[in-house]
Amino acid sequence: MSDIYKFEDTKIRKINSEDYAEDEFLIARMDFLGSNPNAHGLIFSEEVFRRDVSSVLGKWVVAKIYNGDAEGHEPDEIICGQVIKDQDVEIYRNEDGYLRAVVDVVLSKIYAKECCDIFSYSDHRSVSIEADCFFAEDD
Repeated sequence: MSDIYKFEDTKIRKINSEDYAEDEFLIARMDFLGSNPNAHGLIFSEEVFRRDVSSVLGKWVVAKIYNGDAEGHEPDEIICGQVIKDQDVEIYRNEDGYLRAVVDVVLSKIYAKECCDIFSYSDHRSVSIEADCFFAEDD
């Protein structure tokens, strides 16, 4: 099952890979959030999704690597890279009709080699996020 990309704006601002030396950094595409059902049962309306999805820009990419894979959120996770602030979050609707959000991330090949290695053997990975959610009192 492949994704169907329907970008609303064809002029998506991406990070400039020439700003990052290839021997030091890995630039990876990260599909990080969707409006589809999730493990926490949180529902992101299209309005909230589009309004708040760019809050990921400038945030750290963190992980604890164990046996060649990233674990869930752990107290001893390390900073592996960053979601670069100077880009647009790409939003598309997949073939199931859910919104998905994608950003470029820059990972350190020097300080987070094991994290970079994960991207070398798989071009599609599930990721988890941490988010502050605010709800109406009656919701």
